[in-house]
Amino acid sequence: MSLADIKLPKNYRHIELATTPSTNTECLELAEAGDVGKLWITSKVQTAARGSRGRDWQSEEGNLFASLLLVNPAKDADPVTLSSLTFVVSLALLKAINMVPHQGELRLKWPNDVLVNKKKCAGILLENHTIDGKTAVIIGIGVNCNSHPSNTVTPAGDLHHEGIHISANQLFLHLAQQMDELLNKWDEGRRFDDIRDEWLKNAIGLGKQITVKIPGQTETSGIFETINENGMLILKQENGIKKQISMADIFI
Repeated sequence: MSLADIKLPKNYRHIELATTPSTNTECLELAEAGDVGKLWITSKVQTAARGSRGRDWQSEEGNLFASLLLVNPAKDADPVTLSSLTFVVSLALLKAINMVPHQGELRLKWPNDVLVNKKKCAGILLENHTIDGKTAVIIGIGVNCNSHPSNTVTPAGDLHHEGIHISANQLFLHLAQQMDELLNKWDEGRRFDDIRDEWLKNAIGLGKQITVKIPGQTETSGIFETINENGMLILKQENGIKKQISMADIFI
């Protein structure tokens, strides 16, 4: 399939920028101005990008920087339901990359990383805002297509150096298609179990010993048993007690 054959899914719009501080910020400003959602914003360069928990996200030209604005995407505004979108997005990104022939090993790392050959090549930042009684969900996605940072907490890589040759523009269109399909499958949160099952099939570390580092707490270890219906990681500790983890860095 050529790039010309790949189209943005029906009812979605796309704004392409040359540069911006943050595509998430652009989405928020439009949401505050009354945008109805189903809007993608991409930029060739970001000057003030951020990752999860306030971490910096390096934004070199040639990589993918995209944000999706959704307005009232779920059956309710329950934070647990909305947080399950993290798994929709990471699975969609994995499937988008897999549309390109390659020999790399793609895995999903709880809660929101995509790894290629055990190197972090993508990150996801989910933000929820209540605006005029509506829930605006902004999904920021950064993918290292051609370059990657050094000295990171988790070993980083990029698609090109891992043998996956795809431009940021082409990857974006694949991603938009996969997001549309999986959002329909997610069905406003009613069918998260279907997303969860497929996500687990691609998870790294499942059934293995992992170390969990929770901000402000002592690190702990155990067996990564599963993720539950709320997207929480279930860690089976040495004493047999199962601990539910809602937010942490994990190390395989």
